[in-house]
Amino acid sequence: MPRVRSAVRSAGIVAALGIGATGCLLPGLPGRSTAISLAERAEQGDISALAKMSVLRDSRFSSGQREIRVWFAMASGAPDLLLRVASARDAKGPSGELWAWWPLPSGDGDRSLAGTEGALNRRTRDSVQATVNCASLFRAGGNEACRLRLKQEPDWKAVLAQLDSLRAFTLPDQDSLPRADSLVRVAEQRRMSENMMVTVEVLDGAVYRTYTYTNPRSLPRSEAQRAAAIVDMIADLARRARRPDARTP
Repeated sequence: MPRVRSAVRSAGIVAALGIGATGCLLPGLPGRSTAISLAERAEQGDISALAKMSVLRDSRFSSGQREIRVWFAMASGAPDLLLRVASARDAKGPSGELWAWWPLPSGDGDRSLAGTEGALNRRTRDSVQATVNCASLFRAGGNEACRLRLKQEPDWKAVLAQLDSLRAFTLPDQDSLPRADSLVRVAEQRRMSENMMVTVEVLDGAVYRTYTYTNPRSLPRSEAQRAAAIVDMIADLARRARRPDARTP
């Protein structure tokens, strides 16, 4: 799982992405993840495992084969999004999937709860399912995730080309950008106003990397604006899963 900064829904996001005792699962940290099952990883708060995905940073591809995972989280409102796109492994071409995920208010997604906590869980789940079409729903470790049923299947080759045009595989991490000019300093000071974060994992052949942007729209640099455009692209894809009777946020 990608590293996540506390600037965005610190308690909920940190819990949902398994930061803390499960740090061995985070691809942004050195070392290799412990060889445990998908179910165990999901129970420890790994959302990618809840979505039945392998640990990307432990994988190795042949030259020319690529995969990208983009995590998009907001400080308020559910659900957050996870986009996965993989380059062609056969004649079928690139493949992709889009997931929604959210932490349950009770922090317990596995056992049936009575009373207020159980009602909060059901209310959160019902709120998500009233807004988007879920093809499947999984629950573990205090989190839930559903693969979105898109009204029209995207052309994943075109999606991958769009990610390439935004340099999604090669953008630097926000913390590595120069902060010399005053505009950047001012933007950094008002980051908390939007409370939006995008974290990207990429594996290109045998080369793995991850990077994060917090509130990229507030930063004037072109790299941050590309990160914001990646977020917009994912939001556009997610609209294909919206129920026709869902209220516009």
